[in-house]
Amino acid sequence: HPVLARAPATRGHAAHIPLPDASVDLIVTSPPYYALRSYTDGGVHYPGQIGSEATPADYIDALVDCTAEWVRVLKPSGSMFVDLGDKYNSAGSADRSYFDDRVSEKWRGSTAQPRSKPRPGMPPKSLMLLPERYRIAAVDRLGLIARAVIVWAKPNGLPESVTDRVRRSHEDWVHLVKAPRYYSAVDGIRGPHASVSIARAGRNRFAP
Repeated sequence: HPVLARAPATRGHAAHIPLPDASVDLIVTSPPYYALRSYTDGGVHYPGQIGSEATPADYIDALVDCTAEWVRVLKPSGSMFVDLGDKYNSAGSADRSYFDDRVSEKWRGSTAQPRSKPRPGMPPKSLMLLPERYRIAAVDRLGLIARAVIVWAKPNGLPESVTDRVRRSHEDWVHLVKAPRYYSAVDGIRGPHASVSIARAGRNRFAP
């Protein structure tokens, strides 16, 4: 069996990547979702992490700043695939905005989850449409080309307790590129045609 070499793990910031311009062929990433999880260092929440912004607009701004850096290191022939989840504007325990400096010190570094309130300026119970807002910002503000939105279906997704809407069991990947002409190897992932499809394609449908 061949031995696969693996580069040593490194730590860095997604908005300041220590790589030369136009040096990367492919970027595949799933940034932290908004107000969903606290990433800790030594058990303590650290400030400035993506996903802990005060507002959804601040979150999109932070993602766009990072994406601008990804664009810098991406080759003109390269591709970028970004998976981003959404969030409902409703009260709940998953909102990590309590790590903001404006709240009580009793929550700092704690794993407890205080109840959050719906964000102002957006209807309660509505999806925040963060993936859509990010994709539009990537095109409008960074000049990227959105080539496709790929549905990641989850047949065995987690159950939800909500009773007044369907269960959400998918996420979206957006395929972004810098230039109209880029490297693409779709033949490598194509599946074979079914025999019935091959037979149907061979018939002359317009024959008398």
